[in-house]
Amino acid sequence: MCGGSPEQGLISAACAQISAHFDLPFGTACGMTDAKFPDFQGGAERAYTTVCAATSGANIIYESAGMYASLLGACPESLLLDNDILGAAMRITRGIEVNQDTLSFDVLKGVCLGNKGHYLGTEQTLEVMQTEYFYPEFSDRSSPNEWVEQNKPVILEKAIARRKEILSTYHPTHISDEIDLKIREQFPIFLPREAYGRTG
Repeated sequence: MCGGSPEQGLISAACAQISAHFDLPFGTACGMTDAKFPDFQGGAERAYTTVCAATSGANIIYESAGMYASLLGACPESLLLDNDILGAAMRITRGIEVNQDTLSFDVLKGVCLGNKGHYLGTEQTLEVMQTEYFYPEFSDRSSPNEWVEQNKPVILEKAIARRKEILSTYHPTHISDEIDLKIREQFPIFLPREAYGRTG
């Protein structure tokens, strides 16, 4: 099996199109990689297979984050990095909305015939930047000079630092203290309550 191959993306895309033809929901294992490490191969394979399936209409794309070596390994840092890839894939899938508002004829007229000369001063420009642009958490879009000034951050090192921060500070709150205590009364739980921010 080659989970990161173009063929995997094509097979998933074809299945998604067949399911759309029959008006059936469809999920696929796509967006995995044959890489053994979060490197260029891993990102590229994950991106092109995910986008291929997503733009073909797959309702759910699973095993698309954190998985390596065709599902033989997993990487917690990659869960964070892959979130950028999945966000970009979702943005691509959303496409370009074309209607009277997005065609912006009034704004075009104001800039081109109203001697403004640019779009930076229009309210629509800021609105579009907030609604149409995808802003990744880890991918670097700074200029080369800014990148150097920031000591040339490496994306994997940023993900490792973020993973450490999450694991050391995150305390789940989806289970109330009352339920937690009831579970502990009925089952032998070895993780102390203090380990995840509980007291008592």
